[in-house]
Amino acid sequence: MENDTYDYDYGYEDHQKILRELYEDLEANELYQTGERIWIYVPPILIILGTLGNTCSILVLSRKRMRTNTTSLFLIALAIVDTLVLWTGLLRYWIRSLISVDVRNISSAGCKVHMFLVYTLTHLSSWFLVMVAIERLIAVYFPHKVKLLCTRMTFLMSMLTVILTIFALNMHFFWAVDLVEIKPEHSECSEINMAHFEFNQGPWSWIDAMVASLVPFVIMLVSNCLIICKVVLWRIKKTNASHPKVTSMTAILVLCNFVFIVCTLPIVIFLMSKDVWYPNVFPLDPLYPKYNLGWAIVNMFQYTNHAINFLLYCLAGPKFRRELVSIFRELKCFKKCLHNTVAPENVDSITLQTQHSQVN
Repeated sequence: MENDTYDYDYGYEDHQKILRELYEDLEANELYQTGERIWIYVPPILIILGTLGNTCSILVLSRKRMRTNTTSLFLIALAIVDTLVLWTGLLRYWIRSLISVDVRNISSAGCKVHMFLVYTLTHLSSWFLVMVAIERLIAVYFPHKVKLLCTRMTFLMSMLTVILTIFALNMHFFWAVDLVEIKPEHSECSEINMAHFEFNQGPWSWIDAMVASLVPFVIMLVSNCLIICKVVLWRIKKTNASHPKVTSMTAILVLCNFVFIVCTLPIVIFLMSKDVWYPNVFPLDPLYPKYNLGWAIVNMFQYTNHAINFLLYCLAGPKFRRELVSIFRELKCFKKCLHNTVAPENVDSITLQTQHSQVN
C-alpha cells in the first residue's frame, strides 16, 4: 500500500528543497521535521531487525524437528517474503529520505518491476498468514484428517494458486506506469495517463486495501475465534490429551494475527480517510506537514509487521525457543571442537620447532 503525492510540476528532489525553505520559519516545521526524522532513523532499524530475525526464523523452521507439518513451510515462505518486503519497499523510502534519490526513477524497467514487486510481496505476506490460519483451523477441527488434508502437495498447490492469483492482480503495473517526464530532463515513475491515475487513486486503492488487509483480517479473525472456541471446549470437557500442543501453536497464530491487524489497519484507515482528512493534499499545501507525519507513522507500523515475527515466535512458541537454543548450543559445540582440533596442531608445531632449535 503506497501513496506518493507530488505536484507534477516538480520532482521529489525539488519538493525537498522547497519544503525546507517553506517551513523554515513556521510552526509546521516541527511536524514536517518529525516526519522526516522518522523516515531517516526508523527504517534501518526495522530492516536490520527484520533481516536478522527472518533469517533466524528460516534456520529454526527448516530444522527436522520443526518440519513435522506444513505450517513450518508456510512460515518459512512468510519469512522470505517479509524480508523482501523490507528490502524493496522500506529500503526505497529510506534511500529517498536520506539522499533524495528514488530508485524507481532510475529506469523504465525499474519503475515497473519495483511497483509490481512492492504490491505483490505485500499481498503475498498477508495471504501466507491467511493460509497458516486456515491450516491451523483444519488441524484443530479435523485432527485425525490433518495429515491427509494438509500435505506437501496441498501446500504446493495452495501456494501456487495464491502466487499466480496475486501476480495476475498486480500485472497491470507493467503497462499502467512508466517514467513520465514532469519537466525538461527530469522523469519520475508514475501513471502513464489520467485514466490509469484515476484507477490507481480510486478503485485500485480499495482493491489493494481489501487484498492486503481487510479480507485477510476477516478470515484471520473468524479462524482465530473458531480455534479458540474449540480449544476452550476441549479444556472444559478434557477429552483430548493433545490440546496443549494445539494451544501452543494457536498462541503463535493468534499473536501473529493480532500484530498483523494492529500494524496494517492504521495504513488502511489512513488511505481510506485521506480524502476527508487531507483533501487534495500536495507538498506545498499547509496540511502537508501533518499528512507527511501521519504517512510516516502508519508506514512504520505496516513495516513493523514484516520485521518482528521472529520475536513473536520466541515469545509464544516454546518449541521454537528450544530449537533456537539448540542451534546456539550446536554452534558453541562446533566452535569448541574446532578449537580443540586446531590447538593440538599448534602444540605439535611448537614442539617440532623447539626440538629443531635444540638440535641446532
